[in-house]
Amino acid sequence: MKRQGTIVSIQSLVEAVSSGIGAQILGLILQFAGFNSESPIQSEFTMKWIENCITFIPAFFLLLSCITLWKYPITRRVYELNNQL
Repeated sequence: MKRQGTIVSIQSLVEAVSSGIGAQILGLILQFAGFNSESPIQSEFTMKWIENCITFIPAFFLLLSCITLWKYPITRRVYELNNQL
């Protein structure tokens, strides 16, 4: 049984959902930080959270992804086991 089409479809779906959730979380963080799109100058607190949104928060999710890949590796053995089912 070939599963390539299903895997590619699920990957696209997961990417789209992740992008939407990420954008929603970013909006909530900026709202929490007091971001004002009308103001050319933002507060120190807001600037700190903008910095966190482009440094620490993505690094956290990258680390989480690495841990997931480490814990559930896709190896030849795992692939062969899944294809026997």
